[in-house]
Amino acid sequence: MDKLLKAVLRILDGAPRRDKQGQHGQSLIELAFITPLLIIMVVGIVEIGWYANHYLILLEVTRVGARAGAVAPPDLVPLMWTEQATIHPVVYRDVLNNADVRALLARPALDVPPETQLFRRCDSGRRGFYNYIICTMLNSMDPLTLRGRRADTTDDVGKVIYDRFGQIQNVIPFPDDIVVSVFSVQVVNNANPSSVTFPTPPARGSPNYAQRYGEYKVRYEQQARIFNITRDFDAAGAPTAGRYPRGFSAIVVGRYPESANECNFYRTSSGNWATDTSGDPFDYINNGNLDRRADGVRIELAAADTPPEAQRGFVWTGQWRVQEPDPNPARTRVCYGSEWSSDDVERLLNLPNFLWRNVPSQPRPSDYPGGASDPNYIAALNAYNSAWAVANERAQFLPNQGILLVEMHWMHDLLLNFPFMSTILNFFGDINNVRISVWAAFPLPSMEPNIQYRLAAPPAAP
Repeated sequence: MDKLLKAVLRILDGAPRRDKQGQHGQSLIELAFITPLLIIMVVGIVEIGWYANHYLILLEVTRVGARAGAVAPPDLVPLMWTEQATIHPVVYRDVLNNADVRALLARPALDVPPETQLFRRCDSGRRGFYNYIICTMLNSMDPLTLRGRRADTTDDVGKVIYDRFGQIQNVIPFPDDIVVSVFSVQVVNNANPSSVTFPTPPARGSPNYAQRYGEYKVRYEQQARIFNITRDFDAAGAPTAGRYPRGFSAIVVGRYPESANECNFYRTSSGNWATDTSGDPFDYINNGNLDRRADGVRIELAAADTPPEAQRGFVWTGQWRVQEPDPNPARTRVCYGSEWSSDDVERLLNLPNFLWRNVPSQPRPSDYPGGASDPNYIAALNAYNSAWAVANERAQFLPNQGILLVEMHWMHDLLLNFPFMSTILNFFGDINNVRISVWAAFPLPSMEPNIQYRLAAPPAAP
């Protein structure tokens, strides 16, 4: 019995057997179990490294393009761009010259301007802000390249997928594309202008008059700055009522290229075409007019914006379709170019996780038994107003700025395409359609707006 127990313990402890043949057999069995796992681990590490290498290359290429645009020569700025080169030939082919769209808009077929091809060839000698950025990026992509159609053509090219018998199983359109957008962002105080109070000047001859006047002038100029950018977007009957949060916030007041800054075309569930032209960033007051001050000075940026549009940003190959879902589930957005809407940019620039993270939700009287007179509601409202005042005080120092956004989309292929590994990865998605999307944003001082809705009177003379 003692010998049996020792033998069992030795086996459980992994002690080798005395006969060599038995030991070799055990090693082969262990190797047979471990080898597939080791192969999968090695292949997985190689594929992850291959993906990471491509991701980092493309990320750096987008940064190279954004840096090039931020320091472009004075003759290469968005406002000097040849607007006839903006719309890609594919957008003319698929949307603008579609027979149903022309019937919807009651217009004849549009001619494709020759500039749209010339500015999409780096060897054409035609140079502007957007193609200068992209050609700089293409020169930096080595060893990677954009695949698919030539940038100046409409010839559809896709990745051919074969089955195990060598027959064509599927053709996946290449998503490889570069998109460049420019934003003008203005900080606006959404409030009644009469709520901005100015300090009272000190009386002449009062003690320490010079010092008190200096303090008064500083406070007056601070309030004048706020007064000049204050507009009541929530006034009764205003088309922007409820569009912007109260207080200070950064809003997009212009997006370039001018003729490609919004996605206006949709397909309804019945397959019919429709348009919605209410999202023009230049018309952020949203009344269809180019609004001005009482003295005639514009308070909306002027732009040759001719909606409806089916392209957002300057696109290079026209192979990337906007992937964002439409808020209305009964329609499908038809658009090429940037994944970033103006609303997305506003949400990011207003620093919600920094400035506004400590502001609780605004309480409603209906959520409390005693209504507006409930002590708990009053306490919650006071806490909300206090936190909001602190965040709003900081938000007034958000900068006006011009922003250059560069996006790149690219199809990634597996390096080894190991069959067993491919089977595992297919559980997480189509390995033949793995896409890498990266972006970079840089300040663009040449596009910084400075809109003033009114001018405060100068401070009282000393």
